[in-house]
Amino acid sequence: PFIISFPCAGLFAAVIGLVFGLPSLRVKGFYLALATLAAQYIIGWYLLHGGGLVGHIYGLPVPRAGIGSFALVSDRSYFLFAMFMLLLMSYFAKNLERSRIGRAFIAVRDNDLAAEIMGINIFRYKLLAFFIGSFYAGIAGAMWAHYLLHIHPSHFTLMDSIWYLGFLVVGGLGSAMGPVFGGIVYIVLKELVSLITPFLGGLFPGISTNIFSGLSLIIYSLVVIVFLLFEPRGINRQFNLFKAYYRLWPFAY
Repeated sequence: PFIISFPCAGLFAAVIGLVFGLPSLRVKGFYLALATLAAQYIIGWYLLHGGGLVGHIYGLPVPRAGIGSFALVSDRSYFLFAMFMLLLMSYFAKNLERSRIGRAFIAVRDNDLAAEIMGINIFRYKLLAFFIGSFYAGIAGAMWAHYLLHIHPSHFTLMDSIWYLGFLVVGGLGSAMGPVFGGIVYIVLKELVSLITPFLGGLFPGISTNIFSGLSLIIYSLVVIVFLLFEPRGINRQFNLFKAYYRLWPFAY
């Protein structure tokens, strides 16, 4: 049943995150990202060659999401469900950020050596971060699978993972709202590129359409580079500055 399999997907992904998180704790930064991407290759290979239990090369059919006689049969109903889950998970993340665990996460992120001196168990909180992050990824993957009614390793490509990491920088690393802002920018750019590409193809008929098909990669890369150079703390920092300014307006001095 959906009501059981849906949270179990998050928990199973969280356990897998713990398994791969243990050896990854010895590295940090860029090398940590490489280690997690390597984990994606290992899991994808197993799902393709692990036999019928995990779908083999054909993937697995996924039933439509619903509880009892109530099923999400239309795009509109699934959109409302996705928005509800977004608000719920964002609320949890925002409250986690304000809690003792969240403050420990921030301390480890800013300076793990200083955090350890203050008595924070680095090993424990890094593993907990893997667990929570993997749980979120598992819930998102389950929603994607129930929407497609089919699941296959090809639905979760390496390039998608790279862009998610890139637009996490755009939204704001180490913040609860950063993934939300990054996701909005990613989807808006994706829709704009889908509108611009046919227009450019008609404007320059003598140029191969293959050139314009790579336009999205160029635009995505430029956006990530601009944020890395001029605002590495992402949109979330600008949003916080905006709130701080207008909280005291018109006496912001």
